Amino acid sequence: MNISDVFSPFQKPDVKEWQLGAHLRKSLNHGQVVILTCSDYRGVNMERTVDFSMLRNELYQLASIEAQFAFYDLGDLISGKTLQDTHYILQEVLLFLFQRNCKVIVVGGGGDLSYALFSAVNSFKKSVRYAHFCAGLDIHSEQLEQDLDATNFLAKIFDNSSFHVKDFTLLGYQRHLTSPFTLNYLKEVNFDTLRLSEILSASYIVEPRLRFADLVTMDANVLETMREPIAFHPQVNGLNRREICSCMQSIGLGVNLSAVGLFNFDFSSSWQNTSLLAQMIWYLMEGMSIAQTRPRVPNVETYFVMINEENFVFKKDVFTDQWYFGASEYLENCLPCSYQDYLQAKNGSIHPRLLKQ
Repeated sequence: MNISDVFSPFQKPDVKEWQLGAHLRKSLNHGQVVILTCSDYRGVNMERTVDFSMLRNELYQLASIEAQFAFYDLGDLISGKTLQDTHYILQEVLLFLFQRNCKVIVVGGGGDLSYALFSAVNSFKKSVRYAHFCAGLDIHSEQLEQDLDATNFLAKIFDNSSFHVKDFTLLGYQRHLTSPFTLNYLKEVNFDTLRLSEILSASYIVEPRLRFADLVTMDANVLETMREPIAFHPQVNGLNRREICSCMQSIGLGVNLSAVGLFNFDFSSSWQNTSLLAQMIWYLMEGMSIAQTRPRVPNVETYFVMINEENFVFKKDVFTDQWYFGASEYLENCLPCSYQDYLQAKNGSIHPRLLKQ
């Protein structure tokens, strides 16, 4: 496929040598981090044209990350005649990039595009560990009869027999915005959930949930509203600016990460929100850069904890300072955890999440 046929070029902003935009690659090659923007909001019942130039100005005038960090900007995806056409085009673009060992950041568009991202990752990897940030969720069977949109894409993902959801984590949800049926369903199928209040009281619990994710998507409504709404359905409560940037870096550090989608952002709002989104992307890319320097053969320290005459094994990756739970010699077969989980075990208690495996 001639990938340039489905993208509109953008005007690169004037930048200094030390800024991120000065290190933007001139051609698409294997193993790069690839950014693309999308302005199809028909999945949230909105017809609009989005100008991403302000976002690119903000992003590319931030400091460069590492000289070896290779990234490329495809430009703005040209929307199809129908929303279904856009989904198909996006899915084909993603598969094209995955086959070239690229990691992809999709910015803009409605949350329904998460379905296209999941479909592409599933086609490439055959099973998907999926993490999704949003403020509220309502999954119900009636959604399966409706056309795909930003409210029902998760129900359709879970119902699609050709998809293999190996693991799913819902992060940042607010109890008063999430239906009891949804929470019960996620619990019954052994999926993980992290409430906003849990993240605010102990931010270290986020990174282990993201470490093995193949795909991460984010609804802008997970963010706390500032002066101007940043999301199409803004919330008064949510993750603040510092917390979301920390989460973005944790996403980028992921071992298996293939794609990230940032959706339902209102680009008609203030400069402040555009600046925040640019910095979110920067921290995501910084995490990806750090992940690229991870040694192929990790240096692992093993710790044993005895509780009621039962031996539990924790492991620590010395380079990343990341902790794992499990006896396997291979970290990918262990369960990601935190140092605090290890300390809790030393005090005689194992977190129930660690005992699910």
